[in-house]
Amino acid sequence: MYESQWKSSVNTAWNDYKEAWAAEHPDDKKPLKNHFQIMVDFMKDKFTTETEEMKQHCEEYRMACQLEKASPSPATPKSTRNTEFQA
Repeated sequence: MYESQWKSSVNTAWNDYKEAWAAEHPDDKKPLKNHFQIMVDFMKDKFTTETEEMKQHCEEYRMACQLEKASPSPATPKSTRNTEFQA
């Protein structure tokens, strides 16, 4: 859903933030926030306007992902599990 619905809006918000930062801080090279922080702020704003049903769906998905990553198969090599966490 993020890729199809929100990614372009987040990228626009990121570009707007960088331009505003550069205009306000011409001597600073690096903005205070990075792209990920802008995405989190943007999605947090969007999440507050979602229905309770969608919020519940998101929470269930989040919990399922945490459980899946928290209990890796003992037969899975450590390097493979680390690669999965980094993906």
